[in-house]
Amino acid sequence: MAWHRVALAVLTTTASVTKLLWPLRRRPVQLTWESSPADFLVARDEDVVNVFEGLESNQRTRRVSETVMVKRCDYREYCNLEFAWKMLNGCELRVPKPFRHFEYSDGAGFTTGYLIMEYLSGQPWEHLNDPCYDDAVIRAIRHLHRIDVQTIARGLNPGSIDNKPADGFPWGENGSEIVFTSMEQVTQSVNKRLQTYARGQKAPASQYMIDFTKKSLVLCHLDLAPRNILILDDGSVALIDWETLAFYPIEFELACISKLQYDNPTRQQKVLLDGLVSHSAAATDGGKDDMEALKETMKRLRIVDRQSIRYHYGEESIDDEY
Repeated sequence: MAWHRVALAVLTTTASVTKLLWPLRRRPVQLTWESSPADFLVARDEDVVNVFEGLESNQRTRRVSETVMVKRCDYREYCNLEFAWKMLNGCELRVPKPFRHFEYSDGAGFTTGYLIMEYLSGQPWEHLNDPCYDDAVIRAIRHLHRIDVQTIARGLNPGSIDNKPADGFPWGENGSEIVFTSMEQVTQSVNKRLQTYARGQKAPASQYMIDFTKKSLVLCHLDLAPRNILILDDGSVALIDWETLAFYPIEFELACISKLQYDNPTRQQKVLLDGLVSHSAAATDGGKDDMEALKETMKRLRIVDRQSIRYHYGEESIDDEY
């Protein structure tokens, strides 16, 4: 069995066992600013929630001690973070270590998920306008994209790692209409949206169609905004917010970055986009033509994202001809 599949099995089994065993190990703990990760691991859920909600903040992610952060999020993000930490964390790129996840129901019957994870001391790249950090950031993100299917295991499916419909770019709030098992299905979902767009433009659908069936899959973060890139105190680079982690062709990541730059243009976002696009185009040795083709694919994926936000696409037409 490929080591990636072993890793996934361990993640799944460990997570399931952890959810069963934690209640047996919980005990009252006086959580303070000096509390360690071990304290938060054994603390009762309600004690963690009280500390989190007691902070004067409206942020989903809050620092609760010298070494611990807590984030309101679902179990998928915990699994994504654990996968990213095991696959990527090292000198090239830092990833906060996840400690545990739990769901807590309040008196009104509302259930909220909480992720307890390592605090990494540093500043968001968006707050550091000094170009001296640019090269280190681009190298770190390129390290992320070196995690491809060939590195991990043949036969890995595109999309999310948990065998559920994909979230995030370019599928809108509703996510993808199916669980992807092949790049043919990803291509069909993309082209379904492009066909709708072409119809609105009164243009031939063939003018917009994309074929991803022969593209390689790489690990994509799909929210590479400067706020999610940290420059740590020791100068290393860290990535946070792994909610939309997935395996796609690199064009998906680049198109998502270009959308972020369009929505909120910053110097850092442009530096990251230009650096990754140039590297990706250079890797094909196709020169200017490949650069233009890459930019056109990115543009079409941004259209796919807008169509996903505007319309609901159901599973029933996934196998339609285009």
